[in-house]
Amino acid sequence: MASPNNNIRFVLWYPISLAFSLLIKFLSPFFLEKRLKGNSPWIIGGHRGYLYADNSAVLHLYIIEHTEQQIIWIAANPLYKELKRKKIKVLKKDGLKAKLAILRAPVLIYSHGKDDLDTFLKKIEIKTGPLIYLNHSMNFLKTLKHKTSADFLLAVSEEEKNNFSKDFAGIKHILPVGGGAHLDKVMKIREKAPENLILWFPTWRDTKEEAEHAIEFQNKVINSAKLHDYLEKNNLHLALVTHINTSGVLNSSHSLVSLHKQSDLSSLFEKACVFISDYSGIIFDWLALDRPVIFFPFDFESYKRNRSFYYQLEDIYYGPAARTEEEFFEILTSNTWKNTDIFAKKRQFWKDKIFSLGLSPIYSEKCYETIKKLIPNHQ
Repeated sequence: MASPNNNIRFVLWYPISLAFSLLIKFLSPFFLEKRLKGNSPWIIGGHRGYLYADNSAVLHLYIIEHTEQQIIWIAANPLYKELKRKKIKVLKKDGLKAKLAILRAPVLIYSHGKDDLDTFLKKIEIKTGPLIYLNHSMNFLKTLKHKTSADFLLAVSEEEKNNFSKDFAGIKHILPVGGGAHLDKVMKIREKAPENLILWFPTWRDTKEEAEHAIEFQNKVINSAKLHDYLEKNNLHLALVTHINTSGVLNSSHSLVSLHKQSDLSSLFEKACVFISDYSGIIFDWLALDRPVIFFPFDFESYKRNRSFYYQLEDIYYGPAARTEEEFFEILTSNTWKNTDIFAKKRQFWKDKIFSLGLSPIYSEKCYETIKKLIPNHQ
C-alpha cells in the first residue's frame, strides 16, 4: 500500500509534470532544426525507468565505451540515483531537463514503450526525432500483450521480424537487423566455465490467482526434502530469481537455496550450469551458451488461458521438459538434464533461426550502425 507521503507527492507531481508536457508539446515544432543538426545527445531508456537492463542497457554501454556519440539515459528513482553515483549521464524521468533533452534529441530509443522515457510521452503526441523500439529481449516464445508505437522496430533475425509483424501491424518499419543488442553480453559468457549453480527463473503470471498458485508451488519445490538431498549429494546450489512483476513471498531456510530479485539475474545467468524456466524468453539467450536446460511449465493449462505462443511449446523444447513436480524431480535427480546431445538437432535448428550474426558479440555494433543510418532518413 502506498504511504500517505507518496500519495501527496504524486498529487503534487502529476499536474506539474502534465503542465511541463503540454508546454513541451507547444515548443516541439521549434526544435526541429536542433534535431536535424544531430549535435544533441541521443536519448535512451527502458523498463519504465526502473531497470538498467537488456537491449537498451547493453546498447547504451556499447555507445559509451566504443563510440564518440553522446547519449543520455532517462531513469526514475532509485535507478536515477544509482546511475548518478556511477557517473553515468542520466536525467530524471518526467523532469523538465529530461523533457527538453527529449525535444532536442535526434533519436529516442526504448525497450518497452515511450513511457520508458516520459510518463506523458505516450499520452501527448509531440514532434520528436525517430522513435526506435528495441524490445527488452527477443520474441520467439510468447506473443506480446502490450502494444507500443514507434517509427522503427529492430529485430534480431528474419524469424523474429515475422513474429513482430503479427503483433505490431501498426508499425510500418520492422527491420530484420539491429535487434538483440543484449546478446553481446550472452556471447561473452560462452567461454567462461559455469559453477555448480542451478538457476530457476519463472516468469510472472497475469492474474492474482495464477500468481498465488505459482508462489505456492515454488515454495513447495524449494522446501522439498528431495531437492535438498539432491543439492547436498551433488554439491549444487539452487538460486531462484523472482520476476520484477511478481508479487508474493518465497521462503527457504536451506543453505543451498537462495532467493533473488531480478536485478541479480544477469550475474547468476553467467555462473549457472543449468537453467530452469517456464515461459521466459530468456530460454533463447540460454541456447547460445550450449549449457543444459530444463523446461518446467508447471501451470501450463491455466497459463495458456491468458497467453498465446508463436509456436507449439513442444517444438521449442531443446531440453527435457516437466509439467509436474514428480516429472521435474525425475529429470533433476536422474541427471538426464546433463545430456545435451539428445537435443543437438533441435538446438541447431533454433540457433539458425535466431542468431543471424552468429555467436560473436557484434549485435550492439550492428544495432548502433543501424540506428545511425535511420536517423537522417526519418526527420
